[in-house]
Amino acid sequence: MGMKININYHKDIAVFDIVGVIDINSSGLIETTGKILRKGDKKIIMNLDEVDFIDYNGLSVLAITYKSVLNSNGSMKLCGVPVHVMELLHIVKLDNVFDIYIDLNKAIESFEHKKTSATKETPGDEQPLRRRFPRLGIDVTVYYKRNDAHPEQNQLYSGLVGNISGTGLFLRSINMLPVGTKVDLDIVLPEMEEKKSISAKGMIVWIADKQLQPDFYPGMGIQFADMQQKTQEEIVHFIDRHIVK
Repeated sequence: MGMKININYHKDIAVFDIVGVIDINSSGLIETTGKILRKGDKKIIMNLDEVDFIDYNGLSVLAITYKSVLNSNGSMKLCGVPVHVMELLHIVKLDNVFDIYIDLNKAIESFEHKKTSATKETPGDEQPLRRRFPRLGIDVTVYYKRNDAHPEQNQLYSGLVGNISGTGLFLRSINMLPVGTKVDLDIVLPEMEEKKSISAKGMIVWIADKQLQPDFYPGMGIQFADMQQKTQEEIVHFIDRHIVK
């Protein structure tokens, strides 16, 4: 199944209802957004409620689309993001870039809501979802190396975790590997009693975009692969004990 785009307007807001899969074959989203921008429409909402899957190529499509909107002095928001897609955005820290709302109505309201100097921002659904995402407020060291290369290329690198979940982590490191690279990870969690680190496998799914993510560059998003349930539970338990809302 590919990707389909249906465009509807709410006043001067172009709403892209996206259906299916956003992947390497989804460059039509970039092209369609470009046409909308050339018409002079600057307010865009990407409704992902019916998106089944986004891979790392799809992340690049979204990022390029977003940059084209910014470069045209426009504004783009996401809404209706499925839980599994939101988790991927969180891993690669794009939830810190996009304004993400729980549903279409909230995204529309965010365009229509005009703040004054006397207006305070209140917590709750009026805020982008990223502001309510938990974060891990502790430094965690990760050692990593390729597991899909010849032994002489398996150099050991290290970095610090920017965030971590049961499905992946964002790693701050100057030694970035190409997207799609499979890696072996040793995650050094403080306060571990029985062993010094947790071993896991993962794949590089994102390299921080220097323009969109200057605060997280250099860094990369790594999605866990073939993780044992016990290992995942250890990571989740660690997060639960150190989480900052």
